[in-house]
Amino acid sequence: MREQFKHLTIFSAIVLLGIAVLWGCGDAPSTAVDLVGSIEVIGYLPNDSLAEFIDVTLDDQPLGIFANPHTLTDILAGMHKLGVVTWDTLPSDSIEEYSRTEYVTIEPGQVTTAEIFLFADGPYEGNPAPDFTLYDLDSNLVALSDFTGEIVLLYFFVST
Repeated sequence: MREQFKHLTIFSAIVLLGIAVLWGCGDAPSTAVDLVGSIEVIGYLPNDSLAEFIDVTLDDQPLGIFANPHTLTDILAGMHKLGVVTWDTLPSDSIEEYSRTEYVTIEPGQVTTAEIFLFADGPYEGNPAPDFTLYDLDSNLVALSDFTGEIVLLYFFVST
């Protein structure tokens, strides 16, 4: 009896599996458009003018340097990390880099507009360093902003 029940259970499982395969386990996308969308990337400089070109990364993968604005096509629908960088030559003939990273959601079959407002990055003259706090050698909490207008030398070391 137990052996017959075992065979019946295995047979039932096979029949149910066959039905699931024939009917499918859900509606499959009818076309590739159901899976992908596009991003129109527009990079703005801090003065709200359009950057001439943009260097674009998507999910930390470099895609290239493009004229601004630029549309990326056939992007898998969902949330993506979009990075945009550009450079500008200043009147002093120095080059300043502007960048921004944002998360964008791509809708299937749609064009998503990503207006990226770029800001200056890095240790350029006129750009304040980000504020932070640390303990000094006397265990006092010190903020970088406490030294505004002064030259600051940071020396990190480890002792064991």
